[in-house]
Amino acid sequence: MDALSLLLLPGARPVHHLRDGAARVPPPRLPWSRGVVRRQRLLWSTSVAAVAAETPRAEDAPSPSPSGEERFDWLDQWYPVAPVCDLDPGAPHGKTVLGLRIVAWFDRTTDDGGGGEWRVFDDSCPHRLAPLSEGRVDDKGRLQCVYHGWCFDGRGACQFILRAPALGPAVHKNSKACVASYPCVVQNNILWFYPRSEPEYKDILQRKRPPYIPQIDDPSFVTVYGIRDLPYGYDVLVENLMDPAHVPYAHKGLMLEFDKEGGGPMKMEIEEANIEGFLSMQDRGFFKFDDQDKEKKKKKQPTVMLVFLCIPVSPGRSRVVWAFPRNVGVWMDKIIPRWYYHIGQNAILDSDIYLLHIEERNFATVGIDNWQKACYVPTSSDNMIITFRNWFRKYCKHQVGWAAPTANQLPPTPTKDQLLDRYWSHVMQCTSCSAALKRMKALEVALQVASVAVVGFLAVAKGTVVMSVVQRAAVVAAAVLCFAASRWLANFIEKNFYFQDYVHAYNSRPASLPLRVDGAARRSTAASLAPPPRRPWTGRGVALRLPASVSAVSTAETGTPPVAEEAQAPAPVGEERFDWLDQWYPVAPVCDLDPRKPHGKTVMGLSIVAWFDGGGEWRVVDDACPHRLAPLSEGRVDDKGRLQCAYHGWCFDGRGSCQFIPQAPALGPPVHKNSKACVASYPSVVQNNILWFYPRSEPEYRDVLQRKRPPYFPDLDDPSFNTVFGVRDFPYGYDMLVENLMDPAHVPYAHKGLFPQFQVKEDPGRYSSSAILQWSAASLIQNIHLLSTVEFDQERGGPVKMKIEEANIDGFLSIQEENWGQFRFIAPCTINRSELPLETLEKQQQQPQGMLVFLCVPVAPGRSRVIWAFPQSVGAWPDKIIPRWLHHIVTNTILDSDLYLLHIEERNFARVGLDKWQKACYVPTSSDNMIITFRNWFRKYCKHQVGWATSMINQLPPTPTKDQLMERYWSHVMQCTSCSAALKWMRAMEIALQVASVAVLGFLAAGKGTVATSAVQRAAVVAAAALCFAASRWLANFIEKSFYFQDYITFAPMATRVGETMSGCVEWATGRND
Repeated sequence: MDALSLLLLPGARPVHHLRDGAARVPPPRLPWSRGVVRRQRLLWSTSVAAVAAETPRAEDAPSPSPSGEERFDWLDQWYPVAPVCDLDPGAPHGKTVLGLRIVAWFDRTTDDGGGGEWRVFDDSCPHRLAPLSEGRVDDKGRLQCVYHGWCFDGRGACQFILRAPALGPAVHKNSKACVASYPCVVQNNILWFYPRSEPEYKDILQRKRPPYIPQIDDPSFVTVYGIRDLPYGYDVLVENLMDPAHVPYAHKGLMLEFDKEGGGPMKMEIEEANIEGFLSMQDRGFFKFDDQDKEKKKKKQPTVMLVFLCIPVSPGRSRVVWAFPRNVGVWMDKIIPRWYYHIGQNAILDSDIYLLHIEERNFATVGIDNWQKACYVPTSSDNMIITFRNWFRKYCKHQVGWAAPTANQLPPTPTKDQLLDRYWSHVMQCTSCSAALKRMKALEVALQVASVAVVGFLAVAKGTVVMSVVQRAAVVAAAVLCFAASRWLANFIEKNFYFQDYVHAYNSRPASLPLRVDGAARRSTAASLAPPPRRPWTGRGVALRLPASVSAVSTAETGTPPVAEEAQAPAPVGEERFDWLDQWYPVAPVCDLDPRKPHGKTVMGLSIVAWFDGGGEWRVVDDACPHRLAPLSEGRVDDKGRLQCAYHGWCFDGRGSCQFIPQAPALGPPVHKNSKACVASYPSVVQNNILWFYPRSEPEYRDVLQRKRPPYFPDLDDPSFNTVFGVRDFPYGYDMLVENLMDPAHVPYAHKGLFPQFQVKEDPGRYSSSAILQWSAASLIQNIHLLSTVEFDQERGGPVKMKIEEANIDGFLSIQEENWGQFRFIAPCTINRSELPLETLEKQQQQPQGMLVFLCVPVAPGRSRVIWAFPQSVGAWPDKIIPRWLHHIVTNTILDSDLYLLHIEERNFARVGLDKWQKACYVPTSSDNMIITFRNWFRKYCKHQVGWATSMINQLPPTPTKDQLMERYWSHVMQCTSCSAALKWMRAMEIALQVASVAVLGFLAAGKGTVATSAVQRAAVVAAAALCFAASRWLANFIEKSFYFQDYITFAPMATRVGETMSGCVEWATGRND
């Protein structure tokens, strides 16, 4: 078997597996003679994808095998580059294969009489190492480097150096001027290359050649080719395409289902397992094989084949080239373009990309050599997976033999739209899809122009060509349809050629679950704080999972010790250490959790999933299915209220116990009752309308609520208070987040222009509690301004007097003088700012009150999350008419204004070392008292580090571009039900306004002289159309700035105007507009 190819042959009748001893149909004659190569064919009876591919856990080169031990030679194989139909002979094409950067180009200068040959070179010019793939094929058919114009022939020899003297030495003939050329061949309409350029491999085709599929060259067959780059590695790609059991679940709604659960038991037997591969057979169901001699005597059967060629690209990257030959429905290819097939095939690939990407990182965390210990594979449907993993271990030592030095590290996880990107991973590599995209974009513009032209035609032709009302109505309808079609086409282009998310949860909506959680389920009282039931088996312990947003690898993956502690080391005798795992951590506000779907979060380095079970309670379990470590957060809640894994359909109840394994025989042993089939479940509780969890799954922590519970704030449950909740992820760490929220002195400067301005000197009594708390985010700065009546500077800042009390391992209290409130830090998450000291509040219970509650969540090194709650007891009526998303727009603007400087500040701290914080920083004023106290607490009780629940290197991720750093969509909008709903209807409103503008103009043209008789009426209609279109463009800009990205420039005059607007809003809300 070629390790990089897998063939599936489905058909109406079972066919014979072609064994090595049988006769083979020779490939078509090429200019070079070829030998025979072994290959494997899997014959399958349904259209399920399978593959072979690449692995990310590789060393720079394979280590020499011990004496007598077989090792798979990765460099003695042929690798596919691309289908020839996707290679433009007029341009060079750069690819990465097996860690090698190569360039494929069409050499027209050969004398074979066939018009030329494809060549494969090293993608590096010998002059200054510029990429040859960025060059061109010149008018003499040579490959020309675009940097300095050096030209190369088909053998890799340099033919011309532009700057070399014509009468000087022939420097271009020096061997150093040549580029490495690899053996290559076109077979089955696919370009292949051999990754060795040494002279002894020049005639490698006489000894070894690529796998040959006769049906692809059979003229009675038609073949659809395709190519796609994937953000996961070789081993994950291979086992995924060898796994038919995942299809009904991972691709639910895209492919056939087999029973009411979507799956069923399947029996597989493995034969002929050796270094060249293996054969999988099944007696009934998916796989069936017969003797070939019998098949030859029968009438030729309709055949549909699936051929997958899987290419190792680099760690965490792979590529699949597919060919689907068939001899049925041949006529369809004459009317259905190839790009249309690709839309459906890309939708199937997209539906499991994210879960496979995360699964690979889960494998990396536990160590790929611990695969069978970490995964529970009890059914025969996993036989091929187990056999492949054994092959990969026995002959490859769990690693690809990269052809170039490659770092043994997975790339960081990008945002989901980048992960599921289709444009660069497929469209730009496919001639059919790229041409279709170009035409569709032109058609989109043409439809918009046509809609305007049709309206103009109606205005001109009325009374001449267009006479009747019916004709005018038809013309107006045509204009509106043209514009509506252009908007539909724009959406079609975005979803099919750029990005479309696949949400497994909403592809199977359970009828028995509510759309919203009722108040009883959300509300938390003392009686409702009973611990959730736990699974009846010994927990798997803390899950070892690499956070998706951190570019760090585990000790098991790299073999290097992490900087951070893997677990909290015991404190020296007499020294207190803060126990990070003996704390409650917030997951999310319940108002932002949809009970119809599971929600994945990362907290303390743990990947968890929160979901609403059939018993009416929120549950928190480990976000890794025990079967193959796929993320459960990509799954769904089934119609029985169980959490169902989207990969193979395993179902779990609220205690984490496995309730159903679709692939297990109904009459067989109850494998789902094995403790290995359970998922770790964590204690959880809803309190103050926030879901909390405790990060220990061992049985002794089942009743942890009886001993310890989350911080409780009565005001959040007080019906006389109105509370605005919110959540936001940040690209800086936990300590930076806490320190920033404890620092009132930065507000006039970091958030300049975003808060209302006040007079330099003013009586503090003028500002009542209601005025301070009407605008939730503005209350903090108002109090800062009123701390003292001494001299302020032009930025409205001034001295801030505060003193620290009750400092211990559990936190501390900061009292601001002049009776203007207090800050309390409750370790590790809670920062509570109340307007007045506690003793004052007790005396003034009937007066207006309010507070700020910030819950600071450690996510991963360089990543944090804040959940805020702003309860207020006065002026709550504005919140009944002001939606939550409008509050969030203002709050996100404030959070964005210092996000970049905190991200960079954290890296500055990392350079000098956190243990040298006080030496590197100068903090002379009392406004820094809370910062100093927190840093002392972090040093004394935590040794300057978070006690992560998983093993990881305490390394900051790289700094992205500013628009990625300050993006709002993934960090907030997708986590907020209010903002995501607002974004959806605003997008619909934008399109509706554009369509309305065209319709209004059409109405004017059609109704002139009948409906709109006067000039005033016509002017009003034109103004309405112009306003509709202008409003749509304004709304598009508003959407971009409010839900995606808006930069904050500290000196921009706009900031001052925003602050003035917010000040007016505060005065309006309080009725104190003087």
